Amino acid sequence: MTVQAAPVAVCQQTWLGTRCAALGGRTCLWGHWDSRVINNLARMRAGNAPQRFNPDKGGTESMELSHEPIPARDGGTQFVPRWPQDHAAVDPYRRPGY
Repeated sequence: MTVQAAPVAVCQQTWLGTRCAALGGRTCLWGHWDSRVINNLARMRAGNAPQRFNPDKGGTESMELSHEPIPARDGGTQFVPRWPQDHAAVDPYRRPGY
């Protein structure tokens, strides 16, 4: 499942702030509290990106912040949370390697 969110202001450059903005204040995207949800919430409280298992990669990957609609290299200051392959689909310079 891909989460599409509106760009988040620069002042919210933490995973907790991004999550809150992207989810509209909801604390659980998946609808149930399992160990993955609890681990990801703890990661985000610590300022780290949420993670998931990606079978295409064969391992765990972390969510990234994609600077949109203006890339960071062009002075962009807003971003959207994306998984690596979704980030690569919108950024020609992003190559996840799998």
